[in-house]
Amino acid sequence: MDAFFASVTLLRYPQLKGLPVVIGGSKASVFGSQVDAESISTHAHLAGPETIPLDAFARLRDYRGRGVITTATYEARQFGVGSAMGLQRAASLCPQAILLPVDFAVVKDYSNRFKAAVRELAPIMEDRGIDEVFVDISEQALAAEDAGEAIAAELKQSIFDATGLTCSIGVAPNKLIAKMASEFNKPNGICLLMATAVAERIGPLPCKRINGIGPKTAAKLAAMGYERIEQLRQAPLETLQLAFGERSGRWLFDVAQGHDERPVQTRSEPVSMSRETTFSRDLSAKEDRAELSQALAELCQRVAADLQRKGRVGRCISIKIRYADFRSVTRDQTITDSCDDAETIRYWARQCLKRVALDQRIRLLGVKVGQLSKADDVVRDVAPAQLSFLDLIDDSASIGSGLAQVFAPGAIYLPRAALANAAELWQETQRLLALTPTRHSMTKRGFYMASALTAVGSWGWVSDHKGYRYEAFNPETGLPWPAMPELFFQLAQRFAAEAGYSNFQPDSCVINDYVVGAGMGLHQDRDEADFQAPIVSISLGLPISFQFGGKARQDTPHRLLLSHGDVVVWGGESRLNFHGVLPLKAGYHQLLGARRINLTFRMAYAHINASM
Repeated sequence: MDAFFASVTLLRYPQLKGLPVVIGGSKASVFGSQVDAESISTHAHLAGPETIPLDAFARLRDYRGRGVITTATYEARQFGVGSAMGLQRAASLCPQAILLPVDFAVVKDYSNRFKAAVRELAPIMEDRGIDEVFVDISEQALAAEDAGEAIAAELKQSIFDATGLTCSIGVAPNKLIAKMASEFNKPNGICLLMATAVAERIGPLPCKRINGIGPKTAAKLAAMGYERIEQLRQAPLETLQLAFGERSGRWLFDVAQGHDERPVQTRSEPVSMSRETTFSRDLSAKEDRAELSQALAELCQRVAADLQRKGRVGRCISIKIRYADFRSVTRDQTITDSCDDAETIRYWARQCLKRVALDQRIRLLGVKVGQLSKADDVVRDVAPAQLSFLDLIDDSASIGSGLAQVFAPGAIYLPRAALANAAELWQETQRLLALTPTRHSMTKRGFYMASALTAVGSWGWVSDHKGYRYEAFNPETGLPWPAMPELFFQLAQRFAAEAGYSNFQPDSCVINDYVVGAGMGLHQDRDEADFQAPIVSISLGLPISFQFGGKARQDTPHRLLLSHGDVVVWGGESRLNFHGVLPLKAGYHQLLGARRINLTFRMAYAHINASM
């Protein structure tokens, strides 16, 4: 359809035809200062909307707010105004444009009329949104050589009779070319593009005109010397696959030749559902935490309601943030058990947020659930197959087995040593996390760690652009770190003694929270006062591959699969060995869910304090 939202609106206000008109914003911003919304509504009801004088409508230059353009008339587009553009930006390009709101109820009604008219003539129809469809007319087109153009003309007339609106139609051998052809003769045009003319017609066009090639891909192609489609057509398949990956490279190669094997789908299943909101002002993660939390909760509730209404559940939770400078970031998390409830969506959305830098003001927040399935087809009970192999072993068989393993000088593995206390450790950890929530710390190079962390004890480990160090106060709250629980202290001492370190006095416990996909690269712990004192590590939740290398980063590391209740202690000769963990694999633990907690006990300044 031609400028669909704008065209529907102009049916109500015919006096605006031929003028630059922008559709967007709220109803409160529609009318100018001379006539308020209530007065003009009364006027429209009594005398008809077509009698409203032009000076009663708001101009774009007077708009105050954070809205974006839904669409614009072709007269407005000549000034560079376009869909999804911020209204403030549009106002600088075309201040004289008239601003009208979207009446979604009316737009939906006209959309239904348009599609009903199409189905009457072309029942094989793929719904592509509120104002666009694909139809397969291959059967009808066999009747005559010029049948395609004749059918297109008939469709145009039928749509106009049903809606009073014009449309533009592309007739081509496949969906890819038909979409491009529909843009050639806008507005109110027909473009018949036969297979023999495809190369000639689309070759000179920039690559970004291909539906599916976005700005980043177009820029990368241009840097490779492929600015136009005819240039991309000459690119070797191997070159494209090397630059974009096997699948994307193959797709680029095919579309450059004009190939598209996708059928017209009369019925399609949604692949995701999302909700987002643009704030009336830019929000700070610290100063406006309550407002942001409320917005996140509401978005999750709305997405959950959409899922339940459609009978869908999803396994991939995503968040989207747009900063005040219009840069956008997304983070997602695939979970083991499909969900459709707001609480689960909110939990994983918050985990995604922990992996985003929140040091800038936020303009937009969005939540999406993907990898959808029909709710009736999914069994959401925890099944044994979701548990790791080690989780299925009888825990009692491992408790107190004494199977200590020395895997490096001074480095000891104590399998299942903390298992008997694991439930109590997890309960205490949950209490501590409520007092001192985890955060994704910044490295001194400006990157954010994949795992979230916090600390308890006299000292907490801190990382930011200033470097790595221990501090007595939590930089997020300005308060002292919570005291180390007696259970933590006693177990850390016991495990250190079992490993041969009898005088261990931990004054810090770092709590690392790993979600699926999070890991930690090889590193040394060099911020403590005594490099002979050991480090005691307790694992809870999902298993993870622990890497323990040598004195140099390039040394080949030894690997251990650490499971729920496992303990590792290292000190002495191996104290400064490089170590880390590989990304956490998907799974489900009966106590912690799709999560791993690591408790790392250290002597930050214990020896120094003892000598004072």
